[in-house]
Amino acid sequence: MPEPVMFVCVISAGLSIGVLLSITSTPRGDGLAQAAVFVLLAVAVLVMISGGADLSAGVLFGASGAVASALTGGSRWKDNPLVAGQSYWQRVWTAFLHTGALRAAEKERQHAHSGV
Repeated sequence: MPEPVMFVCVISAGLSIGVLLSITSTPRGDGLAQAAVFVLLAVAVLVMISGGADLSAGVLFGASGAVASALTGGSRWKDNPLVAGQSYWQRVWTAFLHTGALRAAEKERQHAHSGV
């Protein structure tokens, strides 16, 4: 595969997996969807390794996944009480740096709404 095509494929796979990781990281995400994301991640890494992709492909894959996950998080977490009133870009940074705190706050909010 020509190198530019490989890089486009690696970046596309990273972006897609990053979006899926962000979507499945919320407490509403179900275990089967999360398992599917991790299988896709493992397959992508195996394809890159067996296809002879170099270190730059791995870096592009990881970076594009992180960017997509953060950008998607700016939208996915907009109803979370920890980011109430924040702009999209503030939510992007908060989601990138504090996903665990957002997930915990969302879980607590859902628990309070369920009356349990």
